[in-house]
Amino acid sequence: MYADDVVIWTSTKNNAKQHKTLEQTINNALNSLSKWVTENNMEINASKIVYQFFSMCHENINFDLKINNQKQPKSKSTKYLGVYMDNKLSWKNHVEHTVNKANQRLRVIKQLAGAAWGSTQETMNTTYKTYIKPVMKYGSEVLITASSSTLKALETTQNNVLGLIPGGVKTTPILALQLYTGHLPITWEIKQQAAVSMTKMKALTQTTWTTKTSDQQHLKTQLPPLNAVHIHLQQLEIPTNIEHICPTIAPMEYQSFHTNLSLLSEVKKNDTPTTALQQLALATINERYLPEEYMRIYTDRSLPKTDGKAGAGIYSELFSNHISAGSNRTSFDGETTAITKALHQLLLRPTAFKKAVLLVDSKDTIQTIASNKQATSQIVNEARKTIKHLNRQGKTVVFHWVPSHVGIHGNEIADLLAKKKGPHFTTNKIHLTTKQLRDL
Repeated sequence: MYADDVVIWTSTKNNAKQHKTLEQTINNALNSLSKWVTENNMEINASKIVYQFFSMCHENINFDLKINNQKQPKSKSTKYLGVYMDNKLSWKNHVEHTVNKANQRLRVIKQLAGAAWGSTQETMNTTYKTYIKPVMKYGSEVLITASSSTLKALETTQNNVLGLIPGGVKTTPILALQLYTGHLPITWEIKQQAAVSMTKMKALTQTTWTTKTSDQQHLKTQLPPLNAVHIHLQQLEIPTNIEHICPTIAPMEYQSFHTNLSLLSEVKKNDTPTTALQQLALATINERYLPEEYMRIYTDRSLPKTDGKAGAGIYSELFSNHISAGSNRTSFDGETTAITKALHQLLLRPTAFKKAVLLVDSKDTIQTIASNKQATSQIVNEARKTIKHLNRQGKTVVFHWVPSHVGIHGNEIADLLAKKKGPHFTTNKIHLTTKQLRDL
């Protein structure tokens, strides 16, 4: 059995008194590691162990660190998971190694550019994208904190490649080469990849490191990676609020949904007159969902082009509601918000109904919610949980598709409510017992 890539890390304030504490803390950790290794019949390869002290001070302190009574050597630059870390975390060493590696691979592009057997520009461009560029972008999650002067060597390397692909003269402007080959400046692509990676990491529900304050990650000469990504997204006017990734549903937790996406007769909405479609939809609702048996609830959404704020509307005989789904949202977000809020209202009325039908004019939304696939957003996950809770109470919830904008009274009111701006809610009085409140 092998254990690799083990790192022991600790930090403290940079003063002489704390240096002793730091040394003692690491030595205690090394003693614990040595004891654990012995108990598990393993051996430590002392030749691969080094320590490194990260500090912005000009003087880099030496420490007396031992494992198995053997003093450990100090390193000024350490490679960990393919990233070279220097004492000041400037990433200069990493960029230097990256440029050298990229230049070695650059020979392939030069050979393709000089070949007489017909290497096309597309072939050279694809070779750069798949063989050289990933090397240059590796470690973007920390490179986003590097200075522009540090990253300049990467930019120069990419510019050399872009000059080879079209075979133009050396005086061709870099911007023209970028536009022709479809490549952004490498510094921008590093920021883009860092933003994607950090966003995914923050969306993980088990994440704890993102809760650290900026003071705990503060460096005098550069921003922490999270702060650098946050500023980059703000400059691009991209929202920085992150939804957690919904967990995958275990097979044992699969649930059944009641859905109906068709009317009494199969018709194509675009080929059917509005009046005929209205009559068919009303006949379907009246035949399948008798008012004395089902509570009918209409939901709709809106997405004005003026402010980009998605709205959600809900209408039924017991309650009506219009709320905002937030800025930079889609029509889908508005529809799922309306459905989820309607389900919440049903949960508050356990004595008002036994069966309910949600009449929705979006088939995609119905199919997304009434599925056991991994939820695409937290609001979808919340809707499924609420349906599950209602089912446990012995309630039946049905989703039925209805055509939009054909004059169905409930759908038209829900549409008007979704287009309103301010919050609004009307409802009949709700009477709940203590037991019912506890169950909620």
